[in-house]
Amino acid sequence: VSVPIRGNGGAVIAELPLQSLLDNSYLSQHIDDLDYWIVDRNGEVVANSDPTSTEKINVYDQPIVTAGFSGTTLPKTATYRGTIYHVSASISKNLGWLFVTRIPAGLANARMREIVSIILIALFGSAIIGAIIAPYWSLGIVRPIRAVAARAELIARGGTPETWPHSGINELNALSNDLSSMASAIVEREDELRHLNEDLEERVNERTQE
Repeated sequence: VSVPIRGNGGAVIAELPLQSLLDNSYLSQHIDDLDYWIVDRNGEVVANSDPTSTEKINVYDQPIVTAGFSGTTLPKTATYRGTIYHVSASISKNLGWLFVTRIPAGLANARMREIVSIILIALFGSAIIGAIIAPYWSLGIVRPIRAVAARAELIARGGTPETWPHSGINELNALSNDLSSMASAIVEREDELRHLNEDLEERVNERTQE
């Protein structure tokens, strides 16, 4: 880094280790899968946060680099070596370098894969639990329904149920109460008809004797 000294035509020159920019990056240390380049005016990557990358890279043809140097609107995504990244860039006017950050988009992002995996595991686990619990849950519903149906069949045959089933289902309890009331009404009407028939038979006998 060279800074001119006014008055005598000299300059102060300082050396800046590129690795120190990478090591001291807050974003690089706190966000998984986030990488960034330090790019010079020629598009050459002078520093790369990816420790496995040792080759010389020129990314001047990347839209994010072109827009960063030209000051135009930055694209939100970029494709690099077949992977789509969310990208951003910021230029250092003193250095003349562009700092480009990138993080994989979609399932290429480890955090996104983790979230999707958790959701899939939760859904799969819920399906298994549901498959195990469903038979017992349905049995708890079917049993009182069968009991109500059996008593309704008894009424149809002329019998009188002594008790009616109740469960934790309000609608089924209401149905059971209605059928119980209907059964009681049927018994009362049968008693009335029996009494009427007895009275009618007695009158017929009296008139026959007369």
